[in-house]
Amino acid sequence: MESKDVIRALLWAAVVFFGWQIIAVQIWPPPPAQDAPAPLADGTDADGSTEDAGGSTENGGGGVVTRTPDSAPGRANSSGDILVSSGAIETVTLGNVADADESLYRMDMVLSTVGASVVNARLSDFTDSVGDDAPRYPVLTEMTSPGGSPLHSFATERIYLRNWEMTVDLRNVAWDLESSGAGSAVFSLTVNHVDTPVLKVLKTFHLPEQPSGSMRHDLTITYALENLTDERQLVTVTHSGPVGLPQEDLRFNDRTIFVGAADAETTSVEQYPMRKASEQQIYLRNAEYPLSWTATANKYFVVFESPRAVDGQTTAGWVKEVKSVPVGIDAAGTEITATRTATDLLVVEPHETTRRVLDAYIGPKSRKAFQTVGDYQQRGYDEQVVASYSMGACAFMTPKALTRFMIWMLNFLKSVVHNYGIAIIILVLIVRTILHPVTKKGQVNMMRMQQQMGKLNPKMAELKKKYGNDKQKMNTETMKLYQEEGINPATGMLSSCVPMFLQMPIWIALFTSLNFNIDMRHQPFFLWITDLTAPDALIPFSQPH
Repeated sequence: MESKDVIRALLWAAVVFFGWQIIAVQIWPPPPAQDAPAPLADGTDADGSTEDAGGSTENGGGGVVTRTPDSAPGRANSSGDILVSSGAIETVTLGNVADADESLYRMDMVLSTVGASVVNARLSDFTDSVGDDAPRYPVLTEMTSPGGSPLHSFATERIYLRNWEMTVDLRNVAWDLESSGAGSAVFSLTVNHVDTPVLKVLKTFHLPEQPSGSMRHDLTITYALENLTDERQLVTVTHSGPVGLPQEDLRFNDRTIFVGAADAETTSVEQYPMRKASEQQIYLRNAEYPLSWTATANKYFVVFESPRAVDGQTTAGWVKEVKSVPVGIDAAGTEITATRTATDLLVVEPHETTRRVLDAYIGPKSRKAFQTVGDYQQRGYDEQVVASYSMGACAFMTPKALTRFMIWMLNFLKSVVHNYGIAIIILVLIVRTILHPVTKKGQVNMMRMQQQMGKLNPKMAELKKKYGNDKQKMNTETMKLYQEEGINPATGMLSSCVPMFLQMPIWIALFTSLNFNIDMRHQPFFLWITDLTAPDALIPFSQPH
């Protein structure tokens, strides 16, 4: 009989557990989806390409041109080829990570002329593993596509020229290195119509000096489009987002793409796992919710791309579309996706220059920085951190405010005892003490139920002897016995499970606060416990490859 009681209790617990999941979604619904505007009247997509069949592809001095047929209806005829010339393949290094405390740079990065891109970047304030001689954290790394070509971050993939209805593929084109210094590099590319230059593109990477106490980890990417003709040009630029962000959690792929779109008051955040193998549109220009940022993040680090508003405007409405596209397979065999951002049609007046700026943040998911630094706070970077709390096991079942409170409590206790391990013990004791009345109530109800059922065992044994072969009669007599003794098994089970159920959001919030708090990364406890965020292992038998 006791085994059946246990089974009933487990069933009731399962009902309550899954019922709470349904209720939690209703109480804390996800942010509203963004409404997509109508497509442009000219039929072009976000990167300026068209859906017309029959386009041709030509090589032109290193640049690959996709041309719309001259006979396509509604298209201007092309009188020649659009060509770009490849420069020399070079790399240049910005910043340094020699001394994290004294360095004026929060990272170093290697740039390549191929795609005018970032090959890799390392953070000066964080290491890849525990130890004084551990290498600096590689927040961005070079990847390899399934075809064998290198994949870099922030590479310019293509430029669409509306005047000639052509898209120039720049993924493997080397730009010219105009200039470089400790904190900046300028790349240039000239697009020619036959032998006549029509557009010059300058792409500038600026890594500012930022002392350790500034809490800033910024990189600025500026596009300057110079019209070399006597006619107005309409241009679209498409570039890739960050790639090569490491997986922090050894047990599962913790890397996710986030999209933040903001109205006048709030930032709506959507998240997309980086293991989807097909191309997916994750943002389309929306007047009510203009793009605030896109982010690629793992458990502790994040790379933001935030389009800067043009002078005189309050929002950056010049990004038309962002897609999540497969880019390659990592060492664990996981199909990794990355963002691809396309601008709207940018107007470049004759012999004038149009500029667009992307502000990038490459660093830790620091709520202190995101709530303190003015432009981080204005862009709503902290909403990404809060949204990531829902990625933990059953984390959606607890309000995020409770998780934030747990993290605040943990950090406060650490500031008092100066050890996260001791702070965790104290926090667990506090939670256990607060929940003790509820826990005790559930245990008392369970014990009372067990005692009542124990008294009925002799009478139940008699009923089995009499009606053991007649299940219907047995059930009827059993219910009659319960009524005579004043016992309701369902009520008893529920009264035992509800107290446990009420504690679940609190314990889930505690787990989430321990799992996603970057301040705990590489924090020691004692003896062999050198990293409280790593799986506990007294004797490590093997290391992941």
